[in-house]
Amino acid sequence: MTLGTDLRMVETVLGRLTRGRATLAGAGSGAWFGLLIGLLLSLFAAGNHHVLVLMPSGLVYGAVFGAVFGFAGHSLSGGHRDFASRSQIVAARYDVVADAEVAEDAKNLLIKLAWREDGVH
Repeated sequence: MTLGTDLRMVETVLGRLTRGRATLAGAGSGAWFGLLIGLLLSLFAAGNHHVLVLMPSGLVYGAVFGAVFGFAGHSLSGGHRDFASRSQIVAARYDVVADAEVAEDAKNLLIKLAWREDGVH
């Protein structure tokens, strides 16, 4: 098992967030939400033919409303936070915890991996 210590949040900027990108991102997330709502409604609908109507219409309505809210949300921000980014948690150090039976093998494996990463062959 590997344990990370001294965790920190690292944010990577992916690019500028334009109104078009905000609209597309809103449409994508809205489409997924609409598809979920359509699926849930189709579970309680009478008859199987309603599934073919509810799921696609949920997807379309969700995409439209998501696009509108994505565009409006970005427009109302007034230029603040107009970049797309990705966040991840990174550890400064990793500790390897192993059972006593495999500890020596784990140590040897780590030595081999460090040897390969240093470029020494």
